[in-house]
Amino acid sequence: MSIPFPETLHALFDEDTIFHYTRASTALEHILHERRLKLSFLKDTHDPWEYQGFVFGARVWSSDGSLDLLEELKKAQIKINSIIRERYRLVCLCSNPDGAEVPESMDSRDLIRFGFARSRMWSQYAEAHRGVCIAFSKSALVTATSKLTQPVYHGRVSYPDILLMDSEETTLGEDVLFADDAEYGAEAWIARNRGRIFFMKQRDYRDENEFRVVASDPDGCAEFVDVSGAIRYILVGDRFHEAYRPVVHEKARALDVLCGQVTWHHGQAMVIPLFGSGEPADFAT
Repeated sequence: MSIPFPETLHALFDEDTIFHYTRASTALEHILHERRLKLSFLKDTHDPWEYQGFVFGARVWSSDGSLDLLEELKKAQIKINSIIRERYRLVCLCSNPDGAEVPESMDSRDLIRFGFARSRMWSQYAEAHRGVCIAFSKSALVTATSKLTQPVYHGRVSYPDILLMDSEETTLGEDVLFADDAEYGAEAWIARNRGRIFFMKQRDYRDENEFRVVASDPDGCAEFVDVSGAIRYILVGDRFHEAYRPVVHEKARALDVLCGQVTWHHGQAMVIPLFGSGEPADFAT
């Protein structure tokens, strides 16, 4: 007999809900306890496209050969990559599919399409299903980050077959190579090409359906964002240790959010209530 999803779970399937997979210790000791989420530098990601730095061409004409184009191009590349790698922070999350609707039942085979039911992500980012997946409100997280610094960019990541940085838009012109204010010229180029810089990854990552929040942090004030008003659910993995369940329940009560466990049966994901000591199910309608 199929059991319909209670209304208290419906927001899990909302397009505004995004998911962050992490270790149990990180979730319990930092994100949920301190109510803040860390934004990391692009250079600390695991995709070579991002951590190695970018190379781009130039478009400048000099009739007398007086311009040392190669030298200026080298300096511009160093400047731009330095800003990208050392001033921009980001947080990576998993999103639900476009146009998603609440599945018909709690044992629906359709669950694996949603951001919280990605077995490989539980394995890779959440301690082989021993960790935690925290659901955030996308709009609330973007708003909280925007209060720290500007500019803040956000959106889904694309996964093209071939990653290139040689388009007309990415080519460096005189406005960058010979700008009176090198910082301004570099930042303007980054703003124009933010999609390619921050929101493209190797196609191998496409199953993560990633959503990112990217923040410029020249003053070092945006390492952590307050998420006390952005957390929607706390989900623990299939192998989450029972000894820590009361802690999760306590954090959920303090944050006034629901908590549950993503379990797997014959390869299919299910969401079940997480009980605290002598407490009723959190997902009661």
